[in-house]
Amino acid sequence: MHATEMPVHPARDIRGGDGAAGRDEPARRDWRGPMVRSVADAIVDQAFAGRPESPSFRARITHVVHAHLGATGILGRAAADPGRTVEEEAAAFGGWLAEQQIPGHLVHEVYWTGMRRTLQLWAEAGWPGLASPAGAPGPVPGERVTRATQRAMELTERATAAAKAEHCRITATLRVGGDLRRNSLAREILDGAHDAVTLDLDATLGYRLSSTHVAVLLDVESREEAERVLRGVAAAAGARDRLLVPMSAPQWAGWLGFSTDPGRRGLAAVQHALRGAGGSSSMSGARSGINGFRRSFAEARRVEAMRPVLAPGADHVLCFTELALESVLLSDVDAARTFAVDELGELAEPTDRAARLRTTLSVWLSCGSQTLTASRLGIHENTVRLRIATATRTLGPSLLERRTELLIALRLCRVVGMPEPAAPGRPSPR
Repeated sequence: MHATEMPVHPARDIRGGDGAAGRDEPARRDWRGPMVRSVADAIVDQAFAGRPESPSFRARITHVVHAHLGATGILGRAAADPGRTVEEEAAAFGGWLAEQQIPGHLVHEVYWTGMRRTLQLWAEAGWPGLASPAGAPGPVPGERVTRATQRAMELTERATAAAKAEHCRITATLRVGGDLRRNSLAREILDGAHDAVTLDLDATLGYRLSSTHVAVLLDVESREEAERVLRGVAAAAGARDRLLVPMSAPQWAGWLGFSTDPGRRGLAAVQHALRGAGGSSSMSGARSGINGFRRSFAEARRVEAMRPVLAPGADHVLCFTELALESVLLSDVDAARTFAVDELGELAEPTDRAARLRTTLSVWLSCGSQTLTASRLGIHENTVRLRIATATRTLGPSLLERRTELLIALRLCRVVGMPEPAAPGRPSPR
């Protein structure tokens, strides 16, 4: 729709749109949210195409978009943050990109990909937020649209310059402090460029590669926050060393170095401390030496890759030692789900009754005793007996002969979720 054909209600200036127009046009009140999300999506998909991203990364880009469009007046007066200028918001973003070691040339691409998409959406929506100067409903004059778009582009130029300058400053600081070389060396080790521990490697990293390592992946926005979390976890678990490296924004890889194997108690302390820090994180088992440095990172990354299946949309600490079997079995999620359904038949259905039978069967197959099963579940032994009898009628009499397959299927059911109920008359697999 052309700007001169769009009737709107009056607002004081291009930062308006939150006054009479917002009250009199309820159907258009929510245009800001969809615009911000669409612009953020365009930036992630175009400027950062091919780079790994996470919900936190997308949330950071969305925040930047909202802040910039609010400061330019496109989202209206209420959306602007009076405490921060366009340049201050942009500098914070440029510094964040530098911390994540995202190249500085992407700053320009981010801002102008976003502005092109913004102007496209604004025009398609009929320039909401602009108003006729006379104060009465009517078409938006072309010169008003021109003035508004020019202002938005001028502020985008200023933001780009401020972000680039701060990116250069932070990058220089990281270079002087040895962070860039440290991060590069850690990646070289992960890629297999170094096979033996040397004093030079330890000195450059500021971390002893001969230690026993536990790797953690932290999904947090800033280096400061990642450092705070890793420092707290190291103190809680008794680690002697720690190393932090940016991986894929905003994910940070951290290593905790122990003088000896921390054992199950030490791993539990790491897990507990990560839970206390909040947010999403993944951790490895304890692995020794330079090969253990690589292996621990691979383990943490493997369970993190399973997050969409294991903990979709949730802040959760994933521990490799608890999920080692799942990490193998879930290399093909559809095949794992099919295996569980084939083994369990009607017991795989998403009903409370089937869930009770699965829980009872799992405990009974693990301990081999109806008395112990009743004690562990807090139910009567007769209830256990009835449930096992029901499972036997459903799955066949040879439950103990298929103990391994059934336990794996029951474990997979807990992880991948229940499929739709079986169609009536479907035979139960044996």
